[in-house]
Amino acid sequence: MDLAELLDPQAVDLHTAASCRVEVFRRLGELAALGEGPKSTEITAALHARERLGSTIVAPGMALPHARLKGLERPRLAAVVLREGASFDGDPVRLAMAVLVPEEETTGHLLILRRLAAVLRRPEGLKRLVSVSDAASFIDALKVESDAEH
Repeated sequence: MDLAELLDPQAVDLHTAASCRVEVFRRLGELAALGEGPKSTEITAALHARERLGSTIVAPGMALPHARLKGLERPRLAAVVLREGASFDGDPVRLAMAVLVPEEETTGHLLILRRLAAVLRRPEGLKRLVSVSDAASFIDALKVESDAEH
C-alpha cells in the first residue's frame, strides 16, 4: 500500500496554528472531509472518540489520530504541521496525521498505522516532513520515507 496515494494535497496544511489537541482534530476533520463521505464534524468526533481510548502519540512530536468511519469508501489521510506545536495532554506535537478507514475495515488500518509509525519514528523522517514548503513536497517526502522504510 502506497501511503502517498492515500493523501490528497488538499488534505495537507503545513502552517496550522493550533495550541491543543481539540484544535488539531478540528483542522484534520476539515482537511479530511473531501468530496463524498463523512462531514468534518463526524470526522472530528470520531478522532476525539478514539483519542479518549488512549493517546495516539507514536513518537516524540508526532501523533497518528485515527478512526473508522461509516460512509467512507476507502482509506484516506490528512496531515497538519503545527507552527508552534500543540499540546496533547502536555506532550508537544509538531506533526499530526489522521488515518481514516471505512467502518467495516477491521485490519487494513493497522497496516497503514504501522507503516506511518515506522516512517515517523525515524528522526530523519519526521524532520523531512516538517521542513517541506508545500503539500506536493510533503507527499513526495512521505513517499521517499515510506520507500526507505521497506
